Amino acid sequence: MVRPLTDISLDAMLGSIQRQRTLGNLPEELCLDLFQRVLSHGKLTPEVLALFVRTGHELVLECIEDLHLQMPPPVLPTGRGAWLGDKPRLF
Repeated sequence: MVRPLTDISLDAMLGSIQRQRTLGNLPEELCLDLFQRVLSHGKLTPEVLALFVRTGHELVLECIEDLHLQMPPPVLPTGRGAWLGDKPRLF
């Protein structure tokens, strides 16, 4: 059985999803299909989630909202090699 070219292309994009810069040129239905593949393969990271949010596609944004996915809060720098309870150095 021959796989459709779109399936092969989406699988290739899935393999390199961390290196993708933008998905804005991808049609909305294909972007949603790629998002579902990312979820099913466990490749969703904050960077990948931001990539899909930046597309602005309604179907993708609705799916993200329905799943209650949110960007994690930013991690504050704590200083180098500090242990819990240590006072931060000023200089």
